[in-house]
Parts: sequence; C-alpha cells; structure tokens
Amino acid sequence: MVVRLPRDTSEDAIRMQHQALRRLGLAGRAAMTFELGDSLRSISESGIRLHHPDFSETQVRAAAAQRMLGRELSQSAGARLGRGLAMSQQDFFAKIISALDRANIPFMVVGSLASSFHGDPRATRDADIVIRPDEKTLEEFLRSIESKFYLSPETARQALRNHSMFNVIDAASGWKVDLIIAPPTGFGEEAFSRRISAKVMGIEVAVQSPEDTILSKRSWGKDSGSEMQYRDALGVALQQWQNLDQEYLRRWAAELDVSELLEKVLTEAARLA
Repeated sequence: MVVRLPRDTSEDAIRMQHQALRRLGLAGRAAMTFELGDSLRSISESGIRLHHPDFSETQVRAAAAQRMLGRELSQSAGARLGRGLAMSQQDFFAKIISALDRANIPFMVVGSLASSFHGDPRATRDADIVIRPDEKTLEEFLRSIESKFYLSPETARQALRNHSMFNVIDAASGWKVDLIIAPPTGFGEEAFSRRISAKVMGIEVAVQSPEDTILSKRSWGKDSGSEMQYRDALGVALQQWQNLDQEYLRRWAAELDVSELLEKVLTEAARLA
C-alpha cells in the first residue's frame, strides 16, 4: 500500500504546520487533542438534534454515546447511556489517571493520545493506557471507579490473568478508556521502562516515548496497512526529528518485523523536516 500526504496540503504548508505545533510543546498539543475530541462529540450531538428535534438532552447524549461506542459496547452500557452529567474528555481522562495514581498502579499513555502528544493532534474517541497492576491494586482501582463509570470487573480480572485489556466508559458522554495490561514481551518491557513523565493539562502523566510510539504505530498498522497509523507515526517523527534515537528505532523495528515500514516513515520525515 502506497501512503501519500494529503492532496489538499502542500509540503511547505505541512512544514509550517509542524513548526507551529512544535512551538506548542507537548502540553499544548495535548490541550488541542482534547479540544478536538470534545468538538467531535459536540458536532455529533448537533447532528442528532437536527434530525431528531423531539429528543430530550438525555436522548441526544445517549444517541451520541451510542455512535461513539459502537453497537457492542453501547448494548453493554444499556440504559445508562446518556444518564447523569456528561463530562469533557479531559475531565474523564483526569479522573482515570487520578484513580490509577491512588491505587499505585504504574501506567503509560499509548496509542492515538501518545502520538497526538508527541506529533500531530487529532480527535480520538478513546484513550489507550498500558497498566501494571497486581490483584490487590487492580481491586482497589475497580472499587474506586465502578460506582462512577461503566465497567465489567470480571473482564478486568480476566484481563489481568490473560495480559489483555478492559474498558472503562463514561456512559453519559460515551468517552472510553482502554486499559491494557502490560504485555510480558521484550519490547513491552523496554517500552514501559522508557516512558517519560509530562504534565498534561495540569496532570502528571507517564507517556510512551516518541520512538516506542512510532514502533507501536508501525506494528499495529503492519497487517491493516492503515493510513491513519502511518500518518500518526510520521507526525511523531516530524515533531521529534532532531532528538529521535534512530539506532534504537531500527533495532526494535527488525525485532518487530517492521523495518521496511519504519524506513518509509523515516525517509519521508527526513525529506520534510
């Protein structure tokens, strides 16, 4: 699959955009990411009001949450959708981070949030967070949030046993966080040890490093050929170009069998940077 830059944006414009984003810094790009996410939900709700003028605000929020979550998760959340006070994506994120801290669970932000913090901000409906709980700390975390948000405690316990993942959902708004039990792999171990601390919207968080974000994006997009995964990785490489550890990138790309995919990102970033 050949992935190209947007046809409606010139290379000079792309360079100018990245210069502006670089000046924002991680905290500024994080703020933009959450604003874009809230705008996405707001637009969805506006469209529902337009087509369903008879809907109450609870029904509007429920319909928007259903769109954001998809059929399977919205059916699980059921009658709770749209109920209660809807919060911003930033507030939801902050509450989950706070609960992880109180339970003494080490974590790092990964996925689209990490690539938005390090690279090009874009709207995302959910947050991906890798966590390292044990049975005791997981139970403490579950107790602290299960009355506030929708989740399946048994799915969370099974995720700990299987090194898989579980969801926490704000049923009023449809925001979702995917909590991924840290994988016991060589790359997973090293990536977790290399996470960086940052202040995001006044919240102290641990974020996956730029290099590991690029590698993860290339690995996740390996089979799908996802253009979005490519652009996320390219955005990080462009923003962080001067400080990227390319020797580390190439070493793990060979281990993860994504060397060719990584070189496409690095070649394009070198040309545009």
